[in-house]
Amino acid sequence: MTPPWVTGSATSVQAALQSLVFTPTKGQAAPGQSVTTSFGLSVSDVATQTSATASVVATAPPPPALALSGLSQGLADTGAAPVQPFSLATVTGPDSGVAVTLSVLGTFALPLDSEGTLSGTGLTKIGNGTYSLAAGSAASVTAALRAIFYTPPTTVPFAA
Repeated sequence: MTPPWVTGSATSVQAALQSLVFTPTKGQAAPGQSVTTSFGLSVSDVATQTSATASVVATAPPPPALALSGLSQGLADTGAAPVQPFSLATVTGPDSGVAVTLSVLGTFALPLDSEGTLSGTGLTKIGNGTYSLAAGSAASVTAALRAIFYTPPTTVPFAA
């Protein structure tokens, strides 16, 4: 790529340099990582045959941490009626690549199919009582979480 050339008086070149804006690429670095971008500047004066070179380094801050809020600690007993347990959930953080794993936990805090099922768009069953939600932006994962339904078992497990 050919660098942009600016010619003119010292005042016009300085004004052109001061108007430059650097916009880092969103999602360029993984969470917890940073990106370093270098810029070079070379100034030449043809009248006096002098030149100077300078470098500028811009380091992009790490992306925001992933956060999940709006979750309740338990579900009210609705009999066999499906409920939306994550209807108030909100995911904040990176612009893309947000992935969520959900588990329906049994009496001993182990994922169990006998404790009910989850259903929703982008939701995939990956094990006994365990599901994964398709990765996406924080906004799309929030929308998908809010649309998930939990269907309780038709019989109560371990009932005496």
